[in-house]
Amino acid sequence: LKHHGVEQWFRLEDNAIKADGTQMLFLVQAADPVAVARIANQIRRDEESKRDRHYVVIFVPRETSQCRQLLEQERIQASVRVASFELYWVPFDGDIISSPL
Repeated sequence: LKHHGVEQWFRLEDNAIKADGTQMLFLVQAADPVAVARIANQIRRDEESKRDRHYVVIFVPRETSQCRQLLEQERIQASVRVASFELYWVPFDGDIISSPL
């Protein structure tokens, strides 16, 4: 990830993330209302402190209409770019694969 410019990695919690970057990327399991609320709180904190950042929310394994509704309810839809990361099967070994629930 560092080759792609990732400076720091944080776990999304209730506390504000203190980072100097100009972009925040959130990797979230699809339709997780708690995670979307935490993302909204982070964006609001940044806006209150006049931080100029770009936000990207990536839903795994895909974006759903419920994801969009959650963003609309939190009133942050206009502030973020939304994407999907279609992760369905994860190879662990030559003969072992796993699927997210």
